[in-house]
Amino acid sequence: MGILEKRQSVFVTHKKRIFLTCIALATLLLGVGYAQLTQQTLFINADADNTPLEDVVITSVTSGNNVSVPTYTSNSVNSTVTLSNSDPTDTASMTITVYNNSNVNQYFLGASHENGMGYTNQGIVYTISGIDEEELIEPGESKTFTVTFSYKDGQL
Repeated sequence: MGILEKRQSVFVTHKKRIFLTCIALATLLLGVGYAQLTQQTLFINADADNTPLEDVVITSVTSGNNVSVPTYTSNSVNSTVTLSNSDPTDTASMTITVYNNSNVNQYFLGASHENGMGYTNQGIVYTISGIDEEELIEPGESKTFTVTFSYKDGQL
């Protein structure tokens, strides 16, 4: 009997062996599946109706004094501003017209510039007149406003 008891304690019963094999296989499959998912790029191919972010679009830009506007798109203006090197009160301006191209009310949220997008002189600032921040632009309505550039704090 001593040998038989030793064999039973050394060897796992048949049911336990099947259970451990299933656990090991499940763990292996989960690991392989996770590795496969983290190495693939997920591509989704579908059609969807959406409303573009550019519901309020720029329809025209008119250069004023000291401003050159070589290009503009529906949502950005590329301009070159030239201010006097000797007059700290010098200004430059341009007039921009926007249009609400959607069928819902939109609000003017202001304008911004990106430092990495060619805005090279932090000593020049701009103000917007002719439209207020959060001003309503109804569907099909156009709004015209002026952007004026000047030296920051009136200093060269």
